[in-house]
Amino acid sequence: MAGRESLTCHLRAKSIPRGEKRPWRRFWLLSSGMARATLKHLVEDAELRVQRAQNRLDRQRKAVAALERADRDITTAKRFLKVLEKALAIHVADRDRLTKRLARRGS
Repeated sequence: MAGRESLTCHLRAKSIPRGEKRPWRRFWLLSSGMARATLKHLVEDAELRVQRAQNRLDRQRKAVAALERADRDITTAKRFLKVLEKALAIHVADRDRLTKRLARRGS
């Protein structure tokens, strides 16, 4: 019995983490023969994400400025601002990639 338990633990230790099992999972739609309408819908969704991220970023910039004017500690607010900037960059890149894909599909 002890041998089986150690083998099980050994196999579990070597297993691939859940997120790494299928790294292609989020891109399967783009690699398959996707309908133009579906792709257009994805571009519209990506554009909404970009707009929302930009709105959040603008609000956070205003909050940082207000804290700075009030002579308060802005360390955490600035860290969050950087996180929002990175998120916006990711959303913009995603939107641009989908837009290019749609343009190629249209021709």
